[in-house]
Amino acid sequence: MTAATEPNAPATPLVIAGLGGVGKSQLLRYFGHQQRQRFDIVWWVRVDETWGQEMLELGRQLCLPVDGLPLETALQMVRTWLNDCSQRWLLLCDNADATTAAQLHPLLPSHPQGRILITSRTEDWGDVARPFPLGAFVAAESDVFWRKRLGAKYQESGAWEELASLLGHLPLALEHSAAYMLATGTRPADYVRLFREKRQALWGKTVPPPDYPATVATTWRVNFEAARETAGAAELLALCAFLAPVDLPLELLGEANVEEMPEGLRPVVADELVRGEAVAALGRYSLLQMGEDGKWGMHQLVQAVYRDQMGEAEAQGGWWRW
Repeated sequence: MTAATEPNAPATPLVIAGLGGVGKSQLLRYFGHQQRQRFDIVWWVRVDETWGQEMLELGRQLCLPVDGLPLETALQMVRTWLNDCSQRWLLLCDNADATTAAQLHPLLPSHPQGRILITSRTEDWGDVARPFPLGAFVAAESDVFWRKRLGAKYQESGAWEELASLLGHLPLALEHSAAYMLATGTRPADYVRLFREKRQALWGKTVPPPDYPATVATTWRVNFEAARETAGAAELLALCAFLAPVDLPLELLGEANVEEMPEGLRPVVADELVRGEAVAALGRYSLLQMGEDGKWGMHQLVQAVYRDQMGEAEAQGGWWRW
């Protein structure tokens, strides 16, 4: 990320892309704070229904006459100013999705001295931006998190490693567990037991941590719903929720296995085009990770949350027996 903001780096926007809960927004916020001395202007924009107003506020801060103008005209005025100015600026665009990517493109400035960093759950930005994939922690990073978050309460114990592994080293889940243990005095071994025995009840009573907009139980709901809009994606998502989380060969979804598939997935696997679009839809929202070796997987907590949200009839409809 630092290299992407150097003066001689390409001005193409950089997209920090990854699963909800891996800490994209937190990384963007930290990096923006860290870089504030290197830029004349650093501006945060949350890319939701208010992002146009946030860009208008930037225009006001720049003393541009944007008030009273049609939104598109005002945004173009801000864009033109950023393109023509002699100052170094950094735009931090948080939480852009596949829809807002298309809306953002024509309004993004492209000054050689300006830099744009974007967070998104999709890596599919084409020529608009360069992807910077962000995944969950590795074991050593989870250990550092425990030490910093829990301080004196942290003690070397195999239970910490077990808990981090159980949570898939997902930063959001680690923060949830740390907050709960600090508030209740629960030991890591007891949290492991609670998670295994009463996960839904445990997460249902948890409020989002201060730096996160949603809980583990709700953070992927919008992505589940968006992915289901693609034919076959819902069936593929249900299947993946009951498979091993990593290192699954793509051939598993080949036509040779059609007859062994759950009934609801057979039409998807039998049609190569539908199958490809379903896989792409899940990948677009980072629900499915595709490796360069042709293997794929789904984060274990995504699997757990999706299973929790399935109705009993759906859950027992043959997916888990496959």
